[in-house]
Amino acid sequence: MFNIFSSIKTPTLAIVEGWQKRYGKDLAVLELDNKKAYVRLPTDGEVKKIIKKLTSSGKSFNETKYLKMVLEVCWLGGDKELMNNHELIKENLKVWQTL
Repeated sequence: MFNIFSSIKTPTLAIVEGWQKRYGKDLAVLELDNKKAYVRLPTDGEVKKIIKKLTSSGKSFNETKYLKMVLEVCWLGGDKELMNNHELIKENLKVWQTL
């Protein structure tokens, strides 16, 4: 289920254009302090698997763990330091939810 994080720290224009063509509006660019990360929107199936994994142990839903797992699945490339910026990720996920 989980992708290995891409080693592409600075994707070329051709790579980004390929992602744009493949994912369309489901592609997001997270930006902070001159750092960029490219992620895609998770599929419904991926979301279901993540939620099932998070709640299968009987624990209550944990938004931070959910965000981290979604990011692990949807990461395409960019500066991995942004992966730990949960506020930035939350804001972008809120935007995705309105699409």
